[in-house]
Amino acid sequence: MLGAPSVWHNLKIAQISRSGAQGSWSDKIRFMPKIELTRDANAYRITLTDPPLHILDIALLEELRDVLATVEPDRHCLILDAQGEKAFSAGASVHDHLGDRVATMLERFHDCIRVLARRDLVTVALVRGAALGGGCEVSLHAARIHAAAEAYMRGVERRIVAGLDPKVDSVASIFVSRWDAAVSGKVPGELNNKLGIAIAMRTYKAARDLLSSSRWHRIYNAGAFPQRLLWASTGTKDPTASDVLYVKSLAAPFTVNTMPEATLKALASHDELGSILPADGGNSEEVLSQFAKAGIDIKALAAQLQDEGAKSFVKSWKDLMSVLESKAGGLERVAS
Repeated sequence: MLGAPSVWHNLKIAQISRSGAQGSWSDKIRFMPKIELTRDANAYRITLTDPPLHILDIALLEELRDVLATVEPDRHCLILDAQGEKAFSAGASVHDHLGDRVATMLERFHDCIRVLARRDLVTVALVRGAALGGGCEVSLHAARIHAAAEAYMRGVERRIVAGLDPKVDSVASIFVSRWDAAVSGKVPGELNNKLGIAIAMRTYKAARDLLSSSRWHRIYNAGAFPQRLLWASTGTKDPTASDVLYVKSLAAPFTVNTMPEATLKALASHDELGSILPADGGNSEEVLSQFAKAGIDIKALAAQLQDEGAKSFVKSWKDLMSVLESKAGGLERVAS
């Protein structure tokens, strides 16, 4: 996930209450074997219709991709829902994770994530029951980080109601340095290496606003853990910048920094981190406005980075499968 849009801490869905989201949707647009698309005056609603687990196999993912492509930005929001109470989705199909099917399955999955990321529409996941593996990722990409927090809170609240242990670890990841690498050489020198940190600061403000809400306090009182922001891609790419740029700038409570080994070793040579990240977002909006004036479309760049990230993960998975197949073939030859 690449960064939180402004809707995270101020989500407004005009005239859509909880009862309205679950009420009558008479304008039925499209039916497929595993998905239903409906709409009313305010929202589109995509419902998974393969209960009880709504397994994400290739067929369902292709249907979801095709349905998402038909959604227009002429409503207030897009709601992702699933029939039944047992699971929003229990994750990807084990069968489609095997052999020559896995590459197609992963590509279809990331097709859906890319389409979700590009929709110019607030997206909300109504998570009831389990949201595991790929099913969790689909729900988390609803309006990106906002839905990551919403899906996590909803899941914890349902565990509390069911009398289950609410202590469930969760992170929402932001790949920081990729933002700066993407605009390198395209902005004035004074803006170099500032976009990723500004995006992180905006996201952190949204996270802290949510963590201080009365809803979160009720979850804390039940013994739940806060969802943490995870700063990923925090190795400095610019050789002229500090080797701990994304460590010092992003030090903050309720966060995790997954430093590469070289950055971790560099940090050991520094005596202090300095000030922590401001909970109010600091000057992030001012900095982001400077990038806008320099011709950088933040929203379009987010979609681009999401697309590139998805392709990178698919390539890594294929490379891993290739290595495993090679090793397995060697073991078979030795055994024979």
